[in-house]
Amino acid sequence: MTDIAPVPFRPKPIHIGFAVGSIVILTGAFFAISSRLRTSNAKLEISVTSLNLGDGKPNQLMCGELTLRNVGSKPVQFLVTRTCGCTSVEPQTGALLPERKTAVRICVKLPAQTNSEKTVQVYVETIGQTSPKLMCTVFARCPAPFDVSPHFIEFGQTPQAKLIEVSNEIEVAPLPEATIDSIERLSISKGTKSFHLSKPERRGDHLVIRVEPAANLAPGDYYDTIDLRGDTPDAFVRVPIHLQVADPLIVAPSIVFLRRDLKTRTLMPIDLVIASSDGTTLLGDVRILHHPAGLRIENTHVPNSTRRKIRIVLDDGVFPNVGSTVEFECEGLKGTASVRLVPAS
Repeated sequence: MTDIAPVPFRPKPIHIGFAVGSIVILTGAFFAISSRLRTSNAKLEISVTSLNLGDGKPNQLMCGELTLRNVGSKPVQFLVTRTCGCTSVEPQTGALLPERKTAVRICVKLPAQTNSEKTVQVYVETIGQTSPKLMCTVFARCPAPFDVSPHFIEFGQTPQAKLIEVSNEIEVAPLPEATIDSIERLSISKGTKSFHLSKPERRGDHLVIRVEPAANLAPGDYYDTIDLRGDTPDAFVRVPIHLQVADPLIVAPSIVFLRRDLKTRTLMPIDLVIASSDGTTLLGDVRILHHPAGLRIENTHVPNSTRRKIRIVLDDGVFPNVGSTVEFECEGLKGTASVRLVPAS
């Protein structure tokens, strides 16, 4: 039998630097491939995100362009939309090969009056992809042929008794490069009889027009417009007006939820506060004009006061219908006030 000498085990060294380098190379290759995959998707870019079409005349069509470019490596289909029917875009749809571009023409119609502007948003989306829409804000102006201040008259809430005391003024001045002669032949008109206008009064280098509400207006909201026209058809400015005439009599609360006494199950009395809307008119006795049957008022007399408390008492067995109202009038004031009753369950 022949003896076999054992062969000693000698482990081979591991080249750590080579292994780490291999990992780095493989990782870098993976991210490079991944990056190429991401950028290979179709991708759109727009040339501008804000487009100023400039100044124009009333009803004029103002046009401009933006550029779409496919910066990806695949063909792309696009859709262009806008937020206003006053705007047209051409083309609305299309396709772009990689690194190709196309112009999109955008036209906006200006309002019918000067001293106005139009702002719209145009969106570009990639069809078949979930990428966010691209947006461009487009705007155009129709400048006024003369300076007008204010652009809008808001009288706010005015008590009926105070209508003869309120007024407002419109100031009209020529543009810096013009003289007051350019506005002295101003034509002025309004839409309704709810407001009165004075003749233009010259004050230095501008004109002043006084605006007053009619004294006989009933409570409610009133809207009107004042049109100022110069020598040419394009020289036109419109000033809107709003006035709310308050009821002379105010009652709070205006809606009452009826409640029952937990023990007797009868309807509990209703406490109200009545006041004059102008805050100065003294109130006399309060009377009920219209009300459900079985309802009476306890009138708390407070002499020389602009507000007072009253109590409404409902008789046993009274169950007002849904939407029932109680209407009041007050000695010393014209007009009425009402409270809506909501029945208890």
